[in-house]
Amino acid sequence: MDHQTLQRQLELGRFYATNDFAELSDLDTVSICVPTPLSKTKEPDLSYIIQAVDAVANHLHRGHCLPIDPVYLIWKARANGFEPRLIEVAQQINSRMPHHVIDRTTAALNDEGKPLRGSRVHILGVAYKCDVADMRESPALHIMHLLTERKAQLSYSDPFVPRLSEPVLEFETEPLSVLNEKDCVVIVTDHSSFDYEAIVRDAPLIVDTRNALSRFREKKIYRLQKAWPICLSGTIPRRDAEITEPCQS
Repeated sequence: MDHQTLQRQLELGRFYATNDFAELSDLDTVSICVPTPLSKTKEPDLSYIIQAVDAVANHLHRGHCLPIDPVYLIWKARANGFEPRLIEVAQQINSRMPHHVIDRTTAALNDEGKPLRGSRVHILGVAYKCDVADMRESPALHIMHLLTERKAQLSYSDPFVPRLSEPVLEFETEPLSVLNEKDCVVIVTDHSSFDYEAIVRDAPLIVDTRNALSRFREKKIYRLQKAWPICLSGTIPRRDAEITEPCQS
Protein backbone atom coordinates (compact mmCIF):
# COMPACT_ATOMS: atom_id res chain seq x y z
CA MET A 1 0.00 0.00 0.00
CA ASP A 2 1.54 3.31 -1.04
CA HIS A 3 1.68 6.37 1.21
CA GLN A 4 -1.14 8.26 -0.54
CA THR A 5 -3.55 5.33 -0.32
CA LEU A 6 -2.75 4.83 3.35
CA GLN A 7 -3.21 8.55 4.04
CA ARG A 8 -6.60 8.49 2.33
CA GLN A 9 -7.75 5.50 4.41
CA LEU A 10 -6.66 7.28 7.57
CA GLU A 11 -8.65 10.39 6.59
CA LEU A 12 -11.74 8.27 5.95
CA GLY A 13 -11.41 6.65 9.35
CA ARG A 14 -11.01 3.17 7.89
CA PHE A 15 -7.59 2.66 9.40
CA TYR A 16 -6.08 3.78 12.67
CA ALA A 17 -3.42 2.71 15.15
CA THR A 18 -4.15 1.60 18.71
CA ASN A 19 -2.46 -0.22 21.57
CA ASP A 20 -5.78 -1.25 23.12
CA PHE A 21 -6.10 -4.99 22.52
CA ALA A 22 -9.71 -4.92 23.76
CA GLU A 23 -10.73 -3.45 20.39
CA LEU A 24 -9.92 -6.80 18.79
CA SER A 25 -13.06 -8.32 20.29
CA ASP A 26 -15.17 -6.66 17.56
CA LEU A 27 -13.06 -7.90 14.65
CA ASP A 28 -13.68 -10.89 12.40
CA THR A 29 -10.05 -11.38 11.36
CA VAL A 30 -6.67 -10.44 12.79
CA SER A 31 -3.45 -10.39 10.76
CA ILE A 32 -0.22 -10.61 12.75
CA CYS A 33 2.77 -9.00 11.03
CA VAL A 34 5.91 -9.30 13.14
CA PRO A 35 9.55 -10.10 12.26
CA THR A 36 10.95 -13.64 12.33
CA PRO A 37 14.72 -13.10 12.11
CA LEU A 38 16.88 -16.12 11.42
CA SER A 39 19.04 -17.64 14.13
CA LYS A 40 22.64 -18.75 13.66
CA THR A 41 21.31 -22.14 12.56
CA LYS A 42 19.09 -20.44 9.93
CA GLU A 43 15.89 -21.21 11.81
CA PRO A 44 13.22 -18.50 12.18
CA ASP A 45 12.89 -16.89 15.60
CA LEU A 46 9.20 -17.43 16.36
CA SER A 47 9.21 -15.69 19.74
CA TYR A 48 7.71 -12.48 18.28
CA ILE A 49 4.79 -14.46 16.85
CA ILE A 50 4.28 -16.25 20.16
CA GLN A 51 4.26 -12.98 22.10
CA ALA A 52 1.82 -11.41 19.65
CA VAL A 53 -0.54 -14.40 19.82
CA ASP A 54 -0.41 -14.39 23.63
CA ALA A 55 -1.22 -10.67 23.64
CA VAL A 56 -4.31 -10.91 21.44
CA ALA A 57 -5.65 -14.35 22.40
CA ASN A 58 -7.79 -13.24 25.34
CA HIS A 59 -9.56 -10.58 23.28
CA LEU A 60 -10.74 -12.64 20.30
CA HIS A 61 -14.20 -14.05 19.76
CA ARG A 62 -14.49 -17.57 18.38
CA GLY A 63 -16.34 -18.67 15.30
CA HIS A 64 -14.20 -20.74 12.94
CA CYS A 65 -12.85 -24.26 13.25
CA LEU A 66 -9.10 -23.89 12.83
CA PRO A 67 -8.40 -27.46 11.67
CA ILE A 68 -11.03 -27.16 8.91
CA ASP A 69 -10.35 -23.63 7.65
CA PRO A 70 -6.99 -24.49 6.02
CA VAL A 71 -8.67 -27.25 3.99
CA TYR A 72 -11.19 -24.74 2.70
CA LEU A 73 -8.45 -22.20 1.95
CA ILE A 74 -6.49 -24.79 -0.05
CA TRP A 75 -9.57 -25.64 -2.11
CA LYS A 76 -10.50 -21.99 -2.64
CA ALA A 77 -6.98 -21.01 -3.65
CA ARG A 78 -6.76 -23.80 -6.22
CA ALA A 79 -10.16 -22.82 -7.59
CA ASN A 80 -8.65 -19.41 -8.31
CA GLY A 81 -5.49 -20.77 -9.94
CA PHE A 82 -3.17 -20.39 -6.96
CA GLU A 83 -1.16 -23.22 -5.40
CA PRO A 84 -1.05 -22.59 -1.59
CA ARG A 85 2.08 -24.60 -0.83
CA LEU A 86 2.71 -23.10 2.63
CA ILE A 87 -0.81 -23.86 3.86
CA GLU A 88 -0.70 -27.32 2.30
CA VAL A 89 2.64 -28.22 3.91
CA ALA A 90 1.43 -26.94 7.30
CA GLN A 91 -1.69 -29.09 6.92
CA GLN A 92 0.45 -32.12 6.09
CA ILE A 93 2.61 -31.54 9.15
CA ASN A 94 -0.43 -31.18 11.39
CA SER A 95 -1.93 -34.37 9.98
CA ARG A 96 1.29 -36.21 10.76
CA MET A 97 1.57 -35.00 14.35
CA PRO A 98 -0.50 -37.80 15.99
CA HIS A 99 1.88 -40.32 14.40
CA HIS A 100 4.82 -38.31 15.76
CA VAL A 101 3.27 -38.45 19.25
CA ILE A 102 3.05 -42.23 18.93
CA ASP A 103 6.70 -42.35 17.84
CA ARG A 104 7.77 -40.29 20.87
CA THR A 105 5.66 -42.42 23.20
CA THR A 106 7.18 -45.59 21.76
CA ALA A 107 10.69 -44.15 22.13
CA ALA A 108 10.03 -43.10 25.74
CA LEU A 109 8.78 -46.57 26.64
CA ASN A 110 11.69 -48.21 24.83
CA ASP A 111 14.10 -46.17 26.95
CA GLU A 112 12.44 -47.82 29.96
CA GLY A 113 12.79 -51.26 28.40
CA LYS A 114 9.07 -51.56 27.63
CA PRO A 115 7.26 -52.11 24.32
CA LEU A 116 4.23 -50.03 23.38
CA ARG A 117 2.19 -53.20 22.91
CA GLY A 118 0.60 -54.10 26.24
CA SER A 119 1.82 -50.96 28.03
CA ARG A 120 -0.67 -48.97 30.09
CA VAL A 121 -0.85 -45.58 28.36
CA HIS A 122 -2.94 -42.86 30.00
CA ILE A 123 -4.09 -39.83 28.00
CA LEU A 124 -4.42 -36.52 29.86
CA GLY A 125 -7.03 -34.38 28.11
CA VAL A 126 -9.13 -35.55 25.17
CA ALA A 127 -10.99 -32.31 24.31
CA TYR A 128 -9.98 -30.31 21.25
CA LYS A 129 -8.37 -27.57 23.36
CA CYS A 130 -7.90 -26.65 26.99
CA ASP A 131 -10.82 -25.89 29.29
CA VAL A 132 -13.60 -26.86 26.88
CA ALA A 133 -15.67 -30.03 26.38
CA ASP A 134 -15.72 -29.85 22.58
CA MET A 135 -14.42 -33.09 21.05
CA ARG A 136 -14.72 -32.08 17.39
CA GLU A 137 -11.44 -32.45 15.49
CA SER A 138 -9.65 -33.42 18.70
CA PRO A 139 -6.19 -34.87 17.98
CA ALA A 140 -6.60 -37.08 21.05
CA LEU A 141 -9.05 -39.29 19.15
CA HIS A 142 -6.55 -39.97 16.38
CA ILE A 143 -3.81 -40.64 18.93
CA MET A 144 -6.02 -43.04 20.88
CA HIS A 145 -7.02 -44.91 17.72
CA LEU A 146 -3.34 -45.31 16.81
CA LEU A 147 -2.54 -46.57 20.31
CA THR A 148 -5.44 -49.04 20.11
CA GLU A 149 -4.13 -50.35 16.78
CA ARG A 150 -0.76 -50.93 18.45
CA LYS A 151 -2.41 -52.87 21.30
CA ALA A 152 -1.64 -50.42 24.10
CA GLN A 153 -3.88 -50.56 27.19
CA LEU A 154 -5.66 -47.20 27.11
CA SER A 155 -7.24 -44.95 29.72
CA TYR A 156 -7.76 -41.21 30.05
CA SER A 157 -8.52 -38.30 32.36
CA ASP A 158 -10.46 -35.19 31.34
CA PRO A 159 -12.57 -33.08 33.72
CA PHE A 160 -14.64 -31.78 30.78
CA VAL A 161 -15.29 -35.14 29.10
CA PRO A 162 -16.60 -37.64 31.68
CA ARG A 163 -17.31 -40.32 29.09
CA LEU A 164 -15.75 -41.04 25.72
CA SER A 165 -17.94 -42.95 23.26
CA GLU A 166 -16.39 -43.25 19.82
CA PRO A 167 -15.96 -46.16 17.41
CA VAL A 168 -13.57 -48.61 19.13
CA LEU A 169 -13.12 -46.10 21.97
CA GLU A 170 -15.43 -46.61 24.96
CA PHE A 171 -13.96 -45.17 28.16
CA GLU A 172 -14.85 -43.22 31.25
CA THR A 173 -12.54 -40.61 32.74
CA GLU A 174 -10.33 -41.74 35.60
CA PRO A 175 -8.98 -39.69 38.52
CA LEU A 176 -5.37 -38.53 38.51
CA SER A 177 -4.75 -40.80 41.48
CA VAL A 178 -4.35 -43.72 39.04
CA LEU A 179 -1.28 -42.24 37.33
CA ASN A 180 1.19 -44.23 39.40
CA GLU A 181 -0.41 -47.40 38.02
CA LYS A 182 0.35 -46.49 34.40
CA ASP A 183 3.46 -47.08 32.31
CA CYS A 184 3.25 -43.78 30.44
CA VAL A 185 1.15 -40.62 30.65
CA VAL A 186 0.65 -38.52 27.49
CA ILE A 187 -0.46 -34.90 27.91
CA VAL A 188 -2.60 -34.10 24.87
CA THR A 189 -4.84 -31.29 26.15
CA ASP A 190 -3.41 -28.99 28.81
CA HIS A 191 -6.46 -28.17 30.94
CA SER A 192 -5.70 -25.49 33.52
CA SER A 193 -7.40 -27.55 36.26
CA PHE A 194 -4.86 -30.37 36.02
CA ASP A 195 -2.53 -30.58 39.01
CA TYR A 196 0.74 -30.68 37.09
CA GLU A 197 2.90 -30.98 40.19
CA ALA A 198 0.98 -34.12 41.17
CA ILE A 199 1.25 -35.42 37.60
CA VAL A 200 5.03 -35.03 37.61
CA ARG A 201 5.24 -36.57 41.07
CA ASP A 202 3.08 -39.63 40.38
CA ALA A 203 3.47 -40.50 36.71
CA PRO A 204 6.41 -42.85 36.06
CA LEU A 205 6.91 -41.57 32.49
CA ILE A 206 5.44 -38.54 30.70
CA VAL A 207 5.19 -37.46 27.07
CA ASP A 208 4.29 -33.77 27.10
CA THR A 209 2.90 -32.70 23.71
CA ARG A 210 1.76 -29.27 24.96
CA ASN A 211 4.81 -28.06 26.86
CA ALA A 212 2.57 -27.96 29.93
CA LEU A 213 5.54 -29.01 32.08
CA SER A 214 7.98 -26.37 30.85
CA ARG A 215 9.03 -25.48 34.40
CA PHE A 216 9.89 -29.07 35.29
CA ARG A 217 13.22 -30.70 34.39
CA GLU A 218 12.75 -34.32 35.43
CA LYS A 219 14.39 -36.88 33.17
CA LYS A 220 11.16 -38.84 32.86
CA ILE A 221 9.55 -36.00 30.85
CA TYR A 222 9.74 -36.32 27.06
CA ARG A 223 8.72 -33.48 24.77
CA LEU A 224 8.14 -33.16 21.06
CA GLN A 225 11.30 -32.85 19.00
CA LYS A 226 12.65 -29.57 17.72
CA ALA A 227 12.18 -30.75 14.15
CA TRP A 228 8.40 -30.43 14.52
CA PRO A 229 7.60 -26.73 15.08
CA ILE A 230 3.83 -27.05 14.51
CA CYS A 231 1.90 -28.59 17.35
CA LEU A 232 -1.28 -30.65 17.52
CA SER A 233 -3.84 -27.91 17.22
CA GLY A 234 -2.01 -26.14 14.38
CA THR A 235 -0.41 -23.50 16.58
CA ILE A 236 3.27 -23.01 17.27
CA PRO A 237 4.67 -24.02 20.69
CA ARG A 238 6.81 -21.71 22.78
CA ARG A 239 10.50 -21.67 22.04
CA ASP A 240 11.33 -23.38 25.32
CA ALA A 241 9.48 -26.42 23.94
CA GLU A 242 12.18 -26.97 21.35
CA ILE A 243 13.88 -29.85 23.14
CA THR A 244 15.15 -32.84 21.23
CA GLU A 245 15.89 -35.16 24.19
CA PRO A 246 14.31 -35.96 27.56
CA CYS A 247 14.68 -33.08 30.03
CA GLN A 248 17.83 -33.05 32.10
CA SER A 249 17.75 -32.06 35.73
